[in-house]
Amino acid sequence: MKRFSLLLCYLFLLWSCSDNDDSLDSVAACGVDNVVEDLSWLRAEIERREESSTEDLKYCYITIAEIEGGSFFIYRDCNPLVDKACCPIYDCAGNLQSFDKLAEVSGERIIWKTRDFACTLN
Repeated sequence: MKRFSLLLCYLFLLWSCSDNDDSLDSVAACGVDNVVEDLSWLRAEIERREESSTEDLKYCYITIAEIEGGSFFIYRDCNPLVDKACCPIYDCAGNLQSFDKLAEVSGERIIWKTRDFACTLN
């Protein structure tokens, strides 16, 4: 019985320590408390992605970062079979920005990823 209890504890620890945590912290930026919930254009993009059933979606994620003193959203892709030179970057109003800003990124963090996210990021 003691071994069975230890086995259950071990299995519970493995299950609860998944590195694919779907609960991402809310991020305050762009004059709102939670960018994912409060920016309608970003929420619409996330909902569109969550309703999609493409196999490639498991490689997609969205980050927020500081670029030239402002907050910007970067649509990232970590598909090992795709060689992307750049990613779309949006400002707080949802306007597409120039790709040259990607070189000046700091403080980047993930604000959205799929439940079945397939990449390991450092």
